[in-house]
Amino acid sequence: MNIRIGGVYDSGTILALKGLGISHFKFDLRPTSINFTQIKLVEALISKDIEHTDSIYLSFDRDNEVTIAQTVLQLEHCLSGSRFALEFYNCNRGVEFYEQFDLPYILHIDHTFKPETLSFYTNCIGISLANRSLEQLKNFSNIHLYLKEIINNKSQRAFFEVFLNWKESLDVTILDFYGVNQFSFDIDQDVESSFRKVNMTNLKTNLISFQANVGRSYENIINK
Repeated sequence: MNIRIGGVYDSGTILALKGLGISHFKFDLRPTSINFTQIKLVEALISKDIEHTDSIYLSFDRDNEVTIAQTVLQLEHCLSGSRFALEFYNCNRGVEFYEQFDLPYILHIDHTFKPETLSFYTNCIGISLANRSLEQLKNFSNIHLYLKEIINNKSQRAFFEVFLNWKESLDVTILDFYGVNQFSFDIDQDVESSFRKVNMTNLKTNLISFQANVGRSYENIINK
């Protein structure tokens, strides 16, 4: 099971997550996000706490191409030699927008996205679907057809993950059928004691509980 954690904004959280086996970190560069982290701090955290064996993701939403390119350029010296990718939380800008940077990227999609177009996203290394969109697909669409089209149309190197809130329940029955074993979370109020102050106990408890519960659920499916 692989887990990516987003919205990290301090060394203590990164080191605590590393102690729990996490090596995939998303830095939030979306100005409207409560987890927005200034470039100077991102630069310092990468330089100090991120190793070459870790993976880095730079998260954007509706930022224009100039801002994104300038951000990458400003962080270029500390990203050199690292495994990094862009991450886009908005999937409605057209394939040309994401491909223009000629960099690997993760694309967050929702139930309105057309998975048959994924073959055109050549630099896409990951598809992230929110758990709430999975629930919407259950109610309004053929969820099996949708997930099958994602698996069949994404590039072979691209992973497929489910993006969750900490308190959401997960239906692993469907995901196991399609071999989905990657998940992501963002730091939010469920693992904070106050604004931008991570409660390490809550973070560890939630993460360990999720890993144990999902692991047991997959085991039960396999043993049936």
